[in-house]
Amino acid sequence: MTPSPSIWHFIENHRRDGNACVLLYVLNSVGSSPGRQGFCMAVTRDSQMYGSIGGGIMEHKWVEFAKKMMDENQGFSLVRDQIHQDGIRDNRSGMICSGEQKIFIHLIQDSDIPAIQSIAKSLDDKSTTCLKLDPKGLHIVPDYSGDIQYLDFLDESNWSYHGVIGHKPIAHIIGGGHCSLALSQLLDSLGFRIYLYETRPELNTIAANHFIHKLEILPQYSKLEIPSDIHAYVVIMTFGYRTDKEAIQALTNKKFKYLGVLGSKNKMQQLLQELASQGVSSSFLDSIFTPIGLPIRSQTPMEIAVSIAAQMIQIKNKD
Repeated sequence: MTPSPSIWHFIENHRRDGNACVLLYVLNSVGSSPGRQGFCMAVTRDSQMYGSIGGGIMEHKWVEFAKKMMDENQGFSLVRDQIHQDGIRDNRSGMICSGEQKIFIHLIQDSDIPAIQSIAKSLDDKSTTCLKLDPKGLHIVPDYSGDIQYLDFLDESNWSYHGVIGHKPIAHIIGGGHCSLALSQLLDSLGFRIYLYETRPELNTIAANHFIHKLEILPQYSKLEIPSDIHAYVVIMTFGYRTDKEAIQALTNKKFKYLGVLGSKNKMQQLLQELASQGVSSSFLDSIFTPIGLPIRSQTPMEIAVSIAAQMIQIKNKD
């Protein structure tokens, strides 16, 4: 199967053909900005484009700026703030959605090509790499272990941005029943890497689950070994009170981006009180999302999955 092309393949191919190319990259975004941190696009001298920094009149303005600069054969690397609000004088984008974004606008140089080729190859290999942007251009940071996206900005001549490319958020789903199958399908379509844990290998819902990336069959949920990961999402949806308790105890005092447990309000109140009486810290218990999901009166497994996935997206995209 041929990997899907990316903006990095697009730049690599056009530069190989001798076509000048400008990278526009959203270094940071605040509020209701249409272009979120990490959004990027490329514009070539012959007006071909790939990607987006948020669309609308703001994007059109910077595309035209990039084309004009290429026509004038000017090398450039600059950062510009865009404020999406009416009634201001400086850095107004022409949009009125009330957010802000900081955009890096850079004419690709020969010195940038090794980094672009490295990113394109890592995407082909389904691996990850860390791109560093700074006033000098594009670089690769080996063995990077920091935040997935991070901007350190003092001024236009003294800043750096790190962004992990190829990263997929990880979802650990504990329990393999009908709701788990529906959630796996949704999260797969949303770009999550899904790990499923079960104690019952004979379940037909496991056989039907073609959306997961890894299945682990456990002798019991107390044997769960999921390390702390502040970027990971964990959903507990086992078949009963006892097994939910086992799973929670196995994860006690670990830190995740999101930890939710499926169950009725009364059941979960009783379970959390019991765990508290057994010495589980209140800070850990308070971190659990339960009742899980957004309150949309879900009934079917897919409706429950939608409510959970929506809550996970809400947490993932929280400013």
